[in-house]
Amino acid sequence: MKMGRLIFSAILFYLLTLFFTPQVQAAKFRLSAPSGTLQRGGPVSLIINIDTEGGNLAEAATGASYDPSLLRFNSVTAGNTFPQVSSSVISEGKIKITGTNAQGFSGNGIFATLNFTIIAQSPGSAQFCTLFDVPGTIEQPPPPPGTALPTLNLLPSPPPDPGDISTLCYPVKINGDQNSKLDLIFFAGRYQNKEEFLNDVRTSINFLEATNLPKAVLNKINYWALTDLSVDFIDYERSNRMKRIVYNKDVAAVQKSRCRADTSIVIFNLPGYSDGTAFRGIGSCVTRSALSAVPHELGHSIAFLGDEYNYGSPLSTDWVARGYNVSYNCSQEKSQSQTEACPKWAGLFTGVGCIPVCGYTNLFRSTQESIMNVGIRDYNPPSIRGWEMALQNYE
Repeated sequence: MKMGRLIFSAILFYLLTLFFTPQVQAAKFRLSAPSGTLQRGGPVSLIINIDTEGGNLAEAATGASYDPSLLRFNSVTAGNTFPQVSSSVISEGKIKITGTNAQGFSGNGIFATLNFTIIAQSPGSAQFCTLFDVPGTIEQPPPPPGTALPTLNLLPSPPPDPGDISTLCYPVKINGDQNSKLDLIFFAGRYQNKEEFLNDVRTSINFLEATNLPKAVLNKINYWALTDLSVDFIDYERSNRMKRIVYNKDVAAVQKSRCRADTSIVIFNLPGYSDGTAFRGIGSCVTRSALSAVPHELGHSIAFLGDEYNYGSPLSTDWVARGYNVSYNCSQEKSQSQTEACPKWAGLFTGVGCIPVCGYTNLFRSTQESIMNVGIRDYNPPSIRGWEMALQNYE
């Protein structure tokens, strides 16, 4: 169902002076209001600026209080003053942001950026973000009369724009009515040129259609591209922790709703970096230099397929006990020989076996090579069946 849009405006934020302990120097923090209009369900970033007022600080911290009924906190990213920043939850709607600079910092600039998703549901106006002193959780006294408080003004939804689907949601290849097809949307990560992005989308589709997936499966998919190049899809917290690019699935979920899409994939324009990741049933991402991996990642996110290359470790029995769902292209049970189909696929396919390692060392795969492993561009029979099952309710 196509969702209506609520448009938000932001009023300027006021200044709060905070003092750090045990530091002697005082520092001022200021929240910068976002410009333009904001959409319900969309992202909003609040920039915290710092002025050390002549002091040289190796560490600084401030607290932010926000209304959890209006905003959902996603992450914090460093500015140009303290290269390392982190956030910690004090209580619901209250977080502490700490920044460190080994060389020390003196002057003014961006301390950090708070990344939220707007979750407000109804029209109205309310104060939604303030700063407070840390350590401790006692908020600063209210500002003098006449000072503008940070507010979020909810305006009624405008009538739907009939041009949205043809401009914002670019139809790259449409195989039928949007209500009966799986609508896959491509997102642009770090692109500056729309045509370059659309060319990479077409190349990605060609890679998928060059596999051995049946036409009956491929024809159930519509391909779209979101031409808004301004959205940041990187999950910085997870990317830093995992030492690889991870897309922000919450942002992707919000953005795909703009085009009524069912699932999504982000292409990141990151020169010199090649990678891909996926969340089963949610979405996936690849870098521009790894477009050939699009069929592999979509195999994860759409067909719930598992990796068939060797992780080097077994699937934990605790995971199985907790209900971990082994992918259709992997089997927990082995057959009498590697050339005999695993019991899971017995009598269903020809030319399959039961070969040790399907990601985990205690699972089994059906063929030596496949697109979910390495070496060839085609899916093995159980993987094709996984695609067919995933799209069985589409036409």
